[in-house]
This record gives sequence, structure tokens and C-alpha cells, in this order.
Amino acid sequence: MKTIKACFTLIRPDLSFAAGICAVMGMILAANEIPAITGMLLAFYSVAAISGGILAMNDYFDVESDKINAPDRPIPSGAVSPRTAFLFSILLILSGITLSAFFGVWSVLVALLLGMLGFLYNRFFKKTGLPGNLIVSISVGTTFIYGGLAVGHPFSPLVLFFAVLVALIDLGEEIAADAMDAEGDALINSRSIAWQYGSNHALRVSTG
Repeated sequence: MKTIKACFTLIRPDLSFAAGICAVMGMILAANEIPAITGMLLAFYSVAAISGGILAMNDYFDVESDKINAPDRPIPSGAVSPRTAFLFSILLILSGITLSAFFGVWSVLVALLLGMLGFLYNRFFKKTGLPGNLIVSISVGTTFIYGGLAVGHPFSPLVLFFAVLVALIDLGEEIAADAMDAEGDALINSRSIAWQYGSNHALRVSTG
């Protein structure tokens, strides 16, 4: 039960749930009606699983900085081993991609893209500052396009509008989060805006 609880914490359920809701909203906006419940549930669980897997993988790669920024997280606190967290993240991402097959080949490709972006961010781009922030925000915006794709209209004006809107909001949140995590990020030589120019400057950019 302790491991199950730790794995549930790894996926940051509020963020995974929000990602799934974005996909469902993309479906509704693109279709201009309420789609079939089965389709909405599949889209929700597909995106939520991929998001949860990426977030769990983030903890795996962030264990050193989390010892400073968030020592109570499952891995640094010892509630779950790094190996278990990594395998759990892969399982979630693969299950999300598998569920996307219900909507066709293009949905699978977008799901694969989300999974790849998540891995690349966690493994290579988290330390790059703004480029890493952009990868995360683009991934978040893409959840709306995934939802639109599920009903055959990925580029409807409303879907694109909300994709850009949510991406910009998330970009601001990412930059602000870097400002709060500056001390721990220094340990991994992160080139975040906060570390290079100061937290106050980063918060002004985030607000803008």
C-alpha cells in the first residue's frame, strides 16, 4: 500500500487529471457538441496516463535536485525506489499510447510525440531553461489538438485558440516554478531564467 500511494503521488494526480480534461475539452470544442462518453473516457485516460508517466519520469531524473527542492517526494523520501518509479512511468506512457489507437494512426503519432517530448525534456532539456519550458508548454497545448484529432477536427479555430492560450499560461507557470526552485536547480547547473537573471526577473517574465 505504501508503494501504491507513492506511485499515485508520483503522477501528480491534479496535473494528470487536468491534462485529461484538456483533451476532452478539445473534443468538445472541435465537435461543437458532447461526443460519445466512451470516446471522451478513452481520450481522458490516454492523455492522463501519458502525462502521469512523464511526471513520474520527471521525479526519476530530478532526484538530486528534489533532495533540496522537495525532499518529501516519493523517491528522495525513500517511499519508492528510482527503478520502480522509472518502470511505472514507462508502463503509463505505453498504456496511454495504446489507448490512443482507438482514434486512429494520427492520434497514435501525436501520443508518441507527447511521450517523446516528455522523455527528451526530462532527460536532456530540463536544464536548458527557456527551451525546456517551451517543450513543456507546447506539450500541454497539444493535449487540446489531441482532443480535436480524436473527433476528426484537430485544427478547428477554437481548438487552436485554447491550445495557444493554455500553452502560454503554462509557460508562465513553468518560468515561475523555476524561480521557486532556483536553489535546487543550481545543483544540476540549470540555465533557467531565474538562475541566470534572478528570481525577480523570472517572475516579471512569467507575469508577462
